[in-house]
Amino acid sequence: MPLNATAERFLSLSLSEQKRHVRRCRRIRYVAGDAFMRRAHDLHHHQYERRSLCLALVGSSWLGKSTLLEWIYDDARKASPQGVSAIHIEVGPNWTLNSLYNACLTALHAPVSAKGDPEMKFAALCRTLTAKRTTLVLIDELHELATCQPRTLPKLLAGLKKICNIPGITVIVSGLESVMDLLRNYQQLATRFEVHRLQPWEENQEYYNFIASYLTDFPLPDADDLLSPNSDLAAKLLVLSNNCIGACTEMLCEAACHALDEGRAGITEQDILRAKRVWEDKQTTKLQSRPPRHRHSP
Repeated sequence: MPLNATAERFLSLSLSEQKRHVRRCRRIRYVAGDAFMRRAHDLHHHQYERRSLCLALVGSSWLGKSTLLEWIYDDARKASPQGVSAIHIEVGPNWTLNSLYNACLTALHAPVSAKGDPEMKFAALCRTLTAKRTTLVLIDELHELATCQPRTLPKLLAGLKKICNIPGITVIVSGLESVMDLLRNYQQLATRFEVHRLQPWEENQEYYNFIASYLTDFPLPDADDLLSPNSDLAAKLLVLSNNCIGACTEMLCEAACHALDEGRAGITEQDILRAKRVWEDKQTTKLQSRPPRHRHSP
């Protein structure tokens, strides 16, 4: 399996440049990802005149939901360089209605204040969306709405509905499966969202093709040894990542960086096991850095 032209060029560059390139590598060419992106594109460009349909992408952690939203966002911005054609926000713990509107306004490069009347903020948001020619709103980590104060949640869901009702706006949300509980509990949103689910990956030809697309990008002459018939490293990588493609590809890139550090021409089991430890340490740090969250009573 030959390296692509970019990987060949990086073979002669410095170690730091090679590692920077590896960490930037990103592939989403797989069936479920392609299908969702096509649906998002079609819906964005062929909405109903008065009532917009919205999309919800759900699944467990590290299945690639955020990556898909990033690619949809990038494609929308490239297709319409004038104005701000799309905004991409991420829900945080303990949000209020003002948090939702402020996040949208910030993404539109509009002035915001922590306090203020939500109705006035929504009016400002509508004006700014029109002025910036924005037609796509992407909201990631929607399940975090469940961490807000119980009395705040209905207001947040009502605010989300108002954004969905803005003429000419397509809304796409993503999050864990609990997103569906949030939407079902607010009837006017439950009928508005078309749901797409990402499933854990299996060890099949699609998985191996996906990994191969990454390996051709790595400046490692023997990167394809990972897929040798005599090697079970690719299968081990999938098991170590709990069949989650997001974790799998992050570990793969980290393993490639470690192989480069060690001066190896390919990825070994040692590199993959070290990448697993690095990934676990990152997740622990991320959890420890999160602010305290409000929880609903059982």
